[in-house]
Amino acid sequence: MFQAATGHLRHMTTRTSYIRSVWVLPSSPLPASYHSSAHTNITPAMSTVVFPWPRPDKTRANYTLTRVDDLTAQDSLVIRDPVLMQNNRTIFIQEIHKAVFRATLHRGNKRVADVVCKFTYGKRTLERLRHEAAIYRDQLKDLQGKIVPKLYGLYEGEMDDEELSGCLITQYCGKHPNSMPFCGTSWQSKSSVLLALLKIHKAGVQHGDFFEDNVVYTPKGHPRIVDFGGAEAHTCDWTMQSVFHSQDPHPTDFPACKELDNNWNELAVWTPRDIMYLHIVRPVEYAESAEKLASLAPETMNPNEALSLAECAIDEFYKLWNARNRERYIYLGRGP
Repeated sequence: MFQAATGHLRHMTTRTSYIRSVWVLPSSPLPASYHSSAHTNITPAMSTVVFPWPRPDKTRANYTLTRVDDLTAQDSLVIRDPVLMQNNRTIFIQEIHKAVFRATLHRGNKRVADVVCKFTYGKRTLERLRHEAAIYRDQLKDLQGKIVPKLYGLYEGEMDDEELSGCLITQYCGKHPNSMPFCGTSWQSKSSVLLALLKIHKAGVQHGDFFEDNVVYTPKGHPRIVDFGGAEAHTCDWTMQSVFHSQDPHPTDFPACKELDNNWNELAVWTPRDIMYLHIVRPVEYAESAEKLASLAPETMNPNEALSLAECAIDEFYKLWNARNRERYIYLGRGP
């Protein structure tokens, strides 16, 4: 059914429809719920991107979103061949909290870049996406394309049920290393990741959610740090030189930066400062011999039992040590 109104013609459908279309005057911004080839020759008042959302019947529903992070930009872009990255199932827009697609970005018939499109649906998650776009645009501007992905813009508009949605488009930099834990990567890879983190902190950003899934690698093996939705502005007090294989320093030995301190431990940069004996963290110097470690046992404990438990503790300690030196997965936590 079609119903005429002043200045526009709205195609009315039922609430169960997957997409509604809206015709507007050329002077108005294109609404997110409509895209037609009839509009492609109109000079945009601002940047727009068309996203072909995959339907359950394997067709596409085209939505036009408007760029909101740079109101001076004027461009008409199209997303093509989106593939859902988290899983292979088709999702309804109403179901999504966040959906991430790999796709290609085009300007007319010209391919611009391989990109990642992060969608959010709803006010609360949209605020987080706006925050992430601001971090990319401001503090991380000089690191784009080097340490973090290049930003192609934050786009917003109505999709199904007139709910406001957002799409953050960034450069596709590469793949995750098969979910390998940080501690299982090579020392060269660890060094590159730590250097990238230091540069991000120097730029005034604390990642806030740093773990393996937020590091991807280019075809040449260079790490790129992604997903800054939980990032915060940060003045980093880290001044210590990062030396691999030196002993894990005590927190009081250097100006604190909790995130870098945790990252250094997760990456097993330092050798352990402690050994666990009788459920208590002991200085690593006592691991020199079972007799020395057993000297820490309570006087009421049987000496033979204390020595046997000390030998077990040292055996376990060196299993971890040898695993670390072989660059296998090992988490060397720090004691209190």
